Amino acid sequence: MTLLGFSIDSFARLFARPAPIRTLADMEDFIDQHAAFTVQKCIVEYCRARSGVLWSKLFKEAGFIAALDRARWRAYGTGVGNVAEMVDTALRRHAGPDLLAPIAEAGRHVLQRYPVPDGEADDFWARAIDRFERRMAEVALHAPRPVRDIPTPTAREIFEMIPIHPELRAHDFEVIKNNLRTNLCRSYETFIKRVDVDMLVADLKAPRAPVKVPSV
Repeated sequence: MTLLGFSIDSFARLFARPAPIRTLADMEDFIDQHAAFTVQKCIVEYCRARSGVLWSKLFKEAGFIAALDRARWRAYGTGVGNVAEMVDTALRRHAGPDLLAPIAEAGRHVLQRYPVPDGEADDFWARAIDRFERRMAEVALHAPRPVRDIPTPTAREIFEMIPIHPELRAHDFEVIKNNLRTNLCRSYETFIKRVDVDMLVADLKAPRAPVKVPSV
């Protein structure tokens, strides 16, 4: 069974004793995993709670499962932005704003990892990357937000994606927002426990060879 390209084993490893975050690659994996986890946990838990005793039947309906998959993929890009901004907040006191560029590059790499989801336009990831880049440009213009406040500006986007009838979820926006905030704070705590700040900062600041574009 997979969720957004992640097997159950992958999510089990998310809660296992993980390796330290020391390199750009480690950080990209962290952003990928926690972006998927934070938005999926929010959406799935809400749908399960809102459907009450009927949740087990609802989660077997092909139409609902398809809608749930669309919501999770569409929310994933927002989740990448949330986690990338959180990482920037966590590292700024150690390196100032100098790391925002490599963190933004890591987010772009993460958003290029997966094929276009079924039913989405060919430019699905290009549009997600464009939104992410505009968000990172805005992050550069202000002081770091408290982690609990990072999901607030985009919580409405995810709320509107949830595959529950608007009349049933009409008064539940605060529930969704608080769930996203709680999940991101947990990811922050995990990041702080795992990160080897000196090694990660050194790796992010290390010069890298430009990507070679094959000639036609």
